[in-house]
Order: sequence, then C-alpha cells, then structure tokens
Amino acid sequence: MKKTIVYLSTFLVVLICSFSAQAQYSKGDLLINPGISFGGIGYDYGYYGSYSGLPGLSANIEYNVTDNIAVGGYLGFISRSYKYQGSGISSKTRWTNVGFGARGIFHATEVLNDAFSGSMNSEKLDIYGGLSLGYETYSWSGDNSTYYANGGNVVFGGILGCRYMFNPAIGVYGEVGRGALGILTLGVSFKL
Repeated sequence: MKKTIVYLSTFLVVLICSFSAQAQYSKGDLLINPGISFGGIGYDYGYYGSYSGLPGLSANIEYNVTDNIAVGGYLGFISRSYKYQGSGISSKTRWTNVGFGARGIFHATEVLNDAFSGSMNSEKLDIYGGLSLGYETYSWSGDNSTYYANGGNVVFGGILGCRYMFNPAIGVYGEVGRGALGILTLGVSFKL
C-alpha cells in the first residue's frame, strides 16, 4: 500500500509539473497553503478492525526571506475511529494525531532553468524542495485506549514539491516527502 501511495504521489507531482510555466517569487511574498495529506507516516490505520475518518488536513505558510528561500510553519490534524467486533467483543477507539513545526523551502525553478538550459515559465510553475522539523502528538480515547500509549515525538524530513499558479494569487500544489502527517500532500496555494 505504501509503495502504491509513493508511486501515485510521484505521478501527481510530475503531472502538476508538466505544465510549461513557473512561479516567480520575491522577498516578502507570503503564501498560505491548505491541503490534504495522504499516506500516514509510521501508522498502519487498518490494523485494528475497521476504521473511518477523513484524510489528514494540513496547512503551511511560507514567507520569502529572499527571492529563492522561504521559511514558515505547518500544522496538520488527522483522526480515526476504529471499530472492532468479533469473538463476543465489541469496542470503539479513537486515535488523534496533531503535527506542527517549521519548514524551509528553496524555490529551484530558475536554478533548474539555468543548470539545464530550460525554458520553464517562472511566472506559473514553481519546483521546490525543503526541510521540515516539527513535533507530533498522538492520543487514544475510547474502549481500549488504555492499551495504547499517548505521547509524541520529534519529526524531521525532506520535501519535494511543485506548484502551478493559475494567476498571480491562486494555484495548486503537490508535495511528496515528510509533510505534516503524510507522504503526499495536495492542496491550494494563495499568494498574498
């Protein structure tokens, strides 16, 4: 399942990036990026009977400190309800995960154009990479919540993404790597 998600996420990022254009950024630009995360990292959501819940919700904000480098923060939330029924046992448990932290982004489209004599339009397409450092909390509640540990951990990872701007203020993006709570994040970008 995880390999399928990785292949799908890579395909979607390449698809988004296949438009011939690129996004130009300047010092002081601010982007707000809400999204949906798929492929939870480190959690097997289906191991405890059946479950229900929405994909992870995430948002990040980027502030360009130079034309190519942005810094900001991220926040993610996911919750699952598990239901087990069998062998005369019936139980319901809820798992909740919140992730937050900081991230740094390098907008690489112009560098790639220069390095490979490319002609991607920097007004529409933004190919970027970055690093994130954060913290995740997780908690269990319900019938069997005493069997599972609540807690949290520090998380660190890389990000590879692509953003296509339909106009100077609105676009879409796709990221693979260590997102807020998943290995694939898809969303909308608002440039203020």
